[in-house]
Amino acid sequence: MSCFCTAEYVEYGNDSAVKVYKSTDGTDVKTCSEIFADRGSVALVAMGVSFLIVGVNFALKVILVELIKSLRLKTVTLETNYTMITIFVG
Repeated sequence: MSCFCTAEYVEYGNDSAVKVYKSTDGTDVKTCSEIFADRGSVALVAMGVSFLIVGVNFALKVILVELIKSLRLKTVTLETNYTMITIFVG
């Protein structure tokens, strides 16, 4: 059905979403409108998950840097080494 709606979109443009079709039981349905809405919902969920992953990753890296600073290592070299290990490996 998705291929049908894609073909309808190519032929009619945005009007394909509002075209009404008769189902086998005689009711009127906007099939392509539902498929286009589902595609939009999937895109929003995928984008939300991506932003969530980036946000969690950023927060973890900030927490790790603060934890390393709280260790009060004796040299800046040690602090830099620990930071590199936790940020790039962890």
